[in-house]
Formats: sequence, C-alpha cells, structure tokens
Amino acid sequence: MSNEPTISQILGRGPEAIATWIELILEGREPRPDGVDWPVLVQLAASDAISMGPSRDGLEWAKVTIAIYENMERLFDRAADDSDERRVMNLRSFFIKTLGPRRGDPLLDPDLLIAWFRRTVHASPKDAAARAERCRDVMQRAPADAARDESWLSEMRELRRIKNVLSVLEPMTSRSDVQLDEDILEWLRARPRLP
Repeated sequence: MSNEPTISQILGRGPEAIATWIELILEGREPRPDGVDWPVLVQLAASDAISMGPSRDGLEWAKVTIAIYENMERLFDRAADDSDERRVMNLRSFFIKTLGPRRGDPLLDPDLLIAWFRRTVHASPKDAAARAERCRDVMQRAPADAARDESWLSEMRELRRIKNVLSVLEPMTSRSDVQLDEDILEWLRARPRLP
C-alpha cells in the first residue's frame, strides 16, 4: 500500500498548506510524490479558485494553480504547453477583472498578461486581419479545396490561436484602472475579424 497522498487528502490540506508543500518539493526539501495526479490537482485547484472568486481562499487557490502550472516540468515531467499558459493567464485575467490590477503581484499584475501576449503573438493586427480576409476568400471560392489545403488549415489554426489569446485580455478592458496601450487596443478591435 502506498503512502502517497490522494488528491482528496491533498485538497483537504487547504491552499496555503499545499502552496508550502509545493515550495518544499521544488526546493528539494520534500520528495516529489510519484503517485499524485498533478493535472487533476491543478484543474481542481483552478476550479476552486474560480468558484470561490475574490475571497482570500479563492486567491490562495489561484496561487496554488499558478505555482503548479509554472513548475509542471519539475513537478510531473511535462512541460507547459500553450493551453496550460492560456489557463494561467485566464485565471489572472479573471482576478484582475474582479479585484483590479496590482503591479508586481504574481497574480494581479496586468503586465504579466501583456508580456505573455507579446511573446505569443508574432504578427501585427493589420497583418492578422488581412490574413483572415484571405482565408475567408479562399473558403468562399473553394471550400472543399481549402479544407484539404494544409497551409490554409495551418493559417486558420494560427489565426484562431491569436483570437483565443486575445480573449484572455478582453476582460481587463472593463476596468478603467487597467491601462492598455494602443497596440493592444488595436488588437482587441481586430479580434472580431479573426476566425
């Protein structure tokens, strides 16, 4: 029988104890448990963060979620992918919209989202809108050919990825205390034209 903690046992510790436990694992002062289903744990922590909202516990669960996502490779030998990063940024965006921005805060700093956006998107709003228009034209002229054209499919996936990234920034626009530069605002205006 394993001495490894179950997900229920881990969650029962509460977010602050889990955050300390993760920190000890990352520092090498606590062994990394092999039997923990980290992907399930991080999803449950994120769910608790959102459901508890802007409460103290909600913030603590959000911090646990971010700590797991940002250390996935060290905790369970899987590097974070685009969807993992987007989940973290969605969580940050939710709490910034709800609680407001706090510069330097690992959860509430909008600059973290802006930096992620700039690292993730390698085009201009004008270029992306033009590419989207070309994709629509191809689809209207020859839908069957477009669906089989790998370069067209790749272009559509990339434009959709950009639109998904922009959806993370959008909630912050409702806050007057979040200052977005003109480049970001131009991107957000271009978002409806993306597939």
